[in-house]
Amino acid sequence: MQDTLDKIKVASARVLSRHVHNALIAAHEQIEAQTSSFVAAKIPALKENADATVSRFKQHLYTYFDQLTSGTPFESDQTPDASDSLSLLDHDYIEAMIAMEGMIRHMRE
Repeated sequence: MQDTLDKIKVASARVLSRHVHNALIAAHEQIEAQTSSFVAAKIPALKENADATVSRFKQHLYTYFDQLTSGTPFESDQTPDASDSLSLLDHDYIEAMIAMEGMIRHMRE
């Protein structure tokens, strides 16, 4: 039974990791396309950090899968990682983008 669960874990992690990687690359390309017309626009390093992000995703997926399939209850007293509080885009960048979109909309009107 455990051998079957391990095969399912590895196969699902492989497929889901591929989807996560593709989503990160697509998000990077979308952000890059949207900000290409702005001068000195700072693009988040999604593409450069994609492999590390996918690796962390896969490791967490293995851990959670093992916890779900084991008979032990899930421990909720785990401390969250520092990466859980990080955002992909800093707030100044988002505010600048919103302000620019507002100015462009105002000029068009």
